[in-house]
Amino acid sequence: MKFIEREQIFLTHKNISSLIKEFQTIFFDENVEENDFEMFDALTLKTEETTRKGFSLMINHKEIDSYSKALTNKLKALLGHLNTEKLILISHFKIDFFGNLKHDYEKVINAYETLSIITKSKTFKETIETKVSEINNLVEIFFWLERCDPSTPEYLFWTDTKERFCFYFCKYGNIHFIDFTNGNLISEKELASLGFIVNEDYDQFTENGIIENRQLNID
Repeated sequence: MKFIEREQIFLTHKNISSLIKEFQTIFFDENVEENDFEMFDALTLKTEETTRKGFSLMINHKEIDSYSKALTNKLKALLGHLNTEKLILISHFKIDFFGNLKHDYEKVINAYETLSIITKSKTFKETIETKVSEINNLVEIFFWLERCDPSTPEYLFWTDTKERFCFYFCKYGNIHFIDFTNGNLISEKELASLGFIVNEDYDQFTENGIIENRQLNID
């Protein structure tokens, strides 16, 4: 793994830069406080419009404690099918990957501990480049953080270094893909053959939709 400054990614990866600028433009408000300006670091980028197609993926695995391992295996199979060797993790805003460090749920505590070993810090706002073969810990970390800590970036894009696609995990643990190839990335038939449920998006770990241990830091 290696760390790359967001500015460098904006210079070299036009598709994800355009997507992030679009997100920031939607959320920017003239009343944003001055100390929050840093998070809108893509607003002034000169970008081109990109053609995108989105779809969501689920895996049928209802045991939450072993879910991240199952998700990793499916994701590696998919990325191998797509001939993807490296990914870049970059958030939609320039905000800290470390959200609520006062969170008391064991899975979140462990996730932040592992993340701090990777980043050698307890604060991180740049990007992580990783080989697909090394994503096991990262999938587990960000599955639990997206699910249980809304203080962490809501959209953490796992971006193909070849700029063909990106994806993010939602709080339900499902994968949301953004295809930059105008729908030519992969077919629904191929996805189904890899064991994915296409364009379904719900929480298979609860019956009432309430996520246990989801805590917002209100300090």
